[in-house]
Amino acid sequence: MREKILVVDDEELIRKIYFERLNFEGFEVQTANDGIEAFDKMKTFMPDLVLLDILMPRKDGFSVLEEMKKDPQLKDTAVIVLTNAGREDDIKKGIFLGANDYLIKTNYSPNEIVGKITALLKGTKSKTYHLAIKETFKDAQKFAQDFAYVNNFRCPKCGEQITLELKPNPQDKTNRQFFANFVCERCTLAAQTQTPPTQ
Repeated sequence: MREKILVVDDEELIRKIYFERLNFEGFEVQTANDGIEAFDKMKTFMPDLVLLDILMPRKDGFSVLEEMKKDPQLKDTAVIVLTNAGREDDIKKGIFLGANDYLIKTNYSPNEIVGKITALLKGTKSKTYHLAIKETFKDAQKFAQDFAYVNNFRCPKCGEQITLELKPNPQDKTNRQFFANFVCERCTLAAQTQTPPTQ
């Protein structure tokens, strides 16, 4: 069975280039011209990888990433962001929201992009690590007091213990930088985006 790729970009030329190039490489490819169409197609096409632009009408790439993260069927889908939105804050946000890599269009040729897609689908994508927090160990209690959103390391939605999720920063060549986020593995939602229950 051929691996499936969804190319999401509002520029017709970009969609055409990658549709033809990836088809030539043996992938099954579909395209979408904005975030709304992309999410609709994901639910039926179920791609192995999404090549995602950020700056699009109706629904941008960040919103797509947020929806994918909340969807049990899509949350583990590989995503490579390919965009002109190259500010450091944009890159950090894209990785935080679940992108496996964040690439600037002008920095890479189509051949290089295809190489990254192939490598990612072969299992070389960055791993995600989940670490349990021992509530009484070292500065855990102080941290919970200083940052109330961690809710004493309990998910405010279901009450389960949250874990510290670490994802390597693909832009860091030393492999020593990580993006950190508290998550509830049961709810698959970022605990820090929830409102703690009132007492």
